[in-house]
Amino acid sequence: MIYCENCGENSSVQIQETSASYVLRREIFEIKENHLFCTKCGREVQDKDDEKKRQQRLTELYQRRYNMFPEDIKRIRKSMRLTQSEFADVLNMGKATIKRYETGGSLPDGVLLGVLRVLRKNPELILMFFEETKAGLPEKERQRIEEKLQPLMQKRLK
Repeated sequence: MIYCENCGENSSVQIQETSASYVLRREIFEIKENHLFCTKCGREVQDKDDEKKRQQRLTELYQRRYNMFPEDIKRIRKSMRLTQSEFADVLNMGKATIKRYETGGSLPDGVLLGVLRVLRKNPELILMFFEETKAGLPEKERQRIEEKLQPLMQKRLK
């Protein structure tokens, strides 16, 4: 039973599945949705969780399309032994952005998505980013990151 605004009371509903197109990150996604219709008046009834469910489904489709999930981003960073803050510094990004990507609060797109996919296959390429950003880092931070990236530096020399 769901409350029907039109009838002004709780009512049973009939479920009708439809296909719909939505845009997420300038990309079109097709999803199937269940629409609820009041059995008394026939009008569509809004489930308060519809929008949240739709957004979750679109997020899942986006992640699947690019094969990049929050746990993948975290795994990439951890494979380099970097904290979220250090990873953000090396990539010249905001620390909060990395955190949102790793928790699923936001989705990487464009260039960053490409960078993450390349780093997943070739983690030693983080060294190129570090070369570009290290001059702008405080000395202690630079040294700490250098120590953590040492295994990748040695691997590159082999």
